[in-house]
Amino acid sequence: LTPTQTLMARRISVGGMAEIYRAKLLNAPHFKRFMAVKRVLPSLVADNEFITMFIDEAKIAGHLSHANIASIHELGKIGNALSGFMIRR
Repeated sequence: LTPTQTLMARRISVGGMAEIYRAKLLNAPHFKRFMAVKRVLPSLVADNEFITMFIDEAKIAGHLSHANIASIHELGKIGNALSGFMIRR
């Protein structure tokens, strides 16, 4: 799975550091799987310290397994250098 294989359906929420989108897999036409995509706000993309913290958050969450914690599916860039990671919905 790559970020380009998702369709950003709608923004669910926005906070001070990131925004959450509902997204659909494009490479699975007979399989309706929706995901949440967390993206860094454009105003913070150039902040290397923040990006490092964002990546660290994804790495830490990737090691956790609990019914109330969404699993990390991918960490990467979406669009014009907007860092983000995908989590299952």
